[in-house]
Amino acid sequence: MHPSANTAGGRRVTRWSRESIIEKIREWNDAYGEPPCSADWNPSLARWRAQEWRAERYREGIWPSTNAAKRPFGGSFDAAVRAAGLEPHRSGPRRRPAGVARPDVEQRAPMAPRSVDEALLAAHDYAERTDAVLIHPFDHPDVIAGQGSVGLEILEQCPEVRTIITGIGGGT
Repeated sequence: MHPSANTAGGRRVTRWSRESIIEKIREWNDAYGEPPCSADWNPSLARWRAQEWRAERYREGIWPSTNAAKRPFGGSFDAAVRAAGLEPHRSGPRRRPAGVARPDVEQRAPMAPRSVDEALLAAHDYAERTDAVLIHPFDHPDVIAGQGSVGLEILEQCPEVRTIITGIGGGT
């Protein structure tokens, strides 16, 4: 065997067997309370995902690389985790099925859309109860002045502008 196959940077390269990988997966699970995911044993991927804590965990012990762990299991990291008797991480967000409530949170029925007038009445009531200041969303001098100042800012920044096309109002 060529010498470079046995050493890397002056240190001995470990050949990981199927059994030693399963042992390391179980050791990881005992140490961190969860089975490793592919980013745990790939510090470059962990850093790319801005998960420096994963790279720190990897440096704390002697672990196989993700590729070394996948090799004896047909290229599947999940198969390696299953071989250790653990359930692999599922990628993506943890979403509940439709219609399933969060624990201890009562679900409400969807509310029917309200008219602008109903919403404004509710806002007035809320402002009175809480001593809040209500600024009308479109019929208030400050809002009207703010909208006018947008036009002036456009002219200041682009004096050569000839046409501005914009949506106005909030209608239904």
